[in-house]
Amino acid sequence: MQLSERKIEIVARDSTASSFIIEHFEVPKQLSSLMFRLDVPDHPIDIVLIYDSQYNLRAELSGVSAKKRFVISEDEMIASRGTKVGQIPSGEWMMALQIADVVPATHWVARYTVEGFEADDII
Repeated sequence: MQLSERKIEIVARDSTASSFIIEHFEVPKQLSSLMFRLDVPDHPIDIVLIYDSQYNLRAELSGVSAKKRFVISEDEMIASRGTKVGQIPSGEWMMALQIADVVPATHWVARYTVEGFEADDII
């Protein structure tokens, strides 16, 4: 089940050394895994931090470029490296992206998708 999909942009500024993007998405009850897909065609994301609805850091990834897929899960066999295994609490989750040294183009664009899976779904 798709939970969120969005195109995000940063407009370059002369004095910007780094830019932060904060995205929020809602996670329903009874999910066992979340799959994230990032498509970063131009300039890499330095850091991706994902917090669950209880403000626990659930993923910390660095140097994300091109296309990246990762999973936060209750099952350690499914969870991706750089994520914290555990229950998937419902509620509002947050994703923070840091893009440093934004290239001096007109703007930076990336896309992301978040999908939720129940225990009996195949990932």
